[in-house]
Amino acid sequence: MVNYPSELILTKPKWNWGENLIFSTIKINDSLRTNIFNTNYEKLSEGKISTKTKNEFVFNPFIEKKIFKSLKTGDLRSKFNAYFTAFFNAFLNYDLSNIHNSKYICAFLPRFIMFDKNINLFFSIYPNGKLLSIIRDPKSWLLSAKKHSNEYRDSLLALELWKKSCENSLNYKKKYSEKIILIKFDDLISNTESTMRKICLEANINFEANLLSPTFNGNVINSDSSFESSFGKVDKKVLATKDKMHLLSKNDIKLLESYENWYKDFISKVY
Repeated sequence: MVNYPSELILTKPKWNWGENLIFSTIKINDSLRTNIFNTNYEKLSEGKISTKTKNEFVFNPFIEKKIFKSLKTGDLRSKFNAYFTAFFNAFLNYDLSNIHNSKYICAFLPRFIMFDKNINLFFSIYPNGKLLSIIRDPKSWLLSAKKHSNEYRDSLLALELWKKSCENSLNYKKKYSEKIILIKFDDLISNTESTMRKICLEANINFEANLLSPTFNGNVINSDSSFESSFGKVDKKVLATKDKMHLLSKNDIKLLESYENWYKDFISKVY
């Protein structure tokens, strides 16, 4: 979570596409950017992409850079402010009416907590920011990971990555205290309201009912899952593992035993 300066919000961009499109100087995931641009060029030229979340956005590098350059100054915080302003202005249905009451924006980056440099930079740029780390048990995590990507086909390497993430979460919690919020995935799914109230308390924001389901602009959207997406609700079936065990080999199941024992000991240190 990061502070978001409301004074940097712009109205919906009205520039037309430029003849020579140049991507923003903010470096983002190159493969994702290339894939979006190449596979959706016709839709991009029309200015709309509809996703399962029902959000529409204009992925227009010309506009993005125009906004970015108009707002950025030399310091890194200002560059991030300019980037997020350009990013949120891309959503055609983004509700700007309540932005002045917003305390945080929420951003997600996989494996962010794996590197010291990330954490140190984050808190130097956003000293009042919060880092929320969701900790999932190894079996449930591995099943989801294998469904998500072939990158996790080597179960040993995958579980060592999972373990490192857990260890870093606890170490950073000890170092940064209230700036790090640790949440069990099972609690988030099974006890959504109490978990969200805990997050609100630690982030010093008001609890609202729309925090109990996936939303955008306060409107319900599809959940995000490696398996089946549900509209407008937290799907508790994501915790079920019996019907997904076919994704694991006998060696995977044997390997998981030691990591599940490690996880029990780890959780006792966290809670």
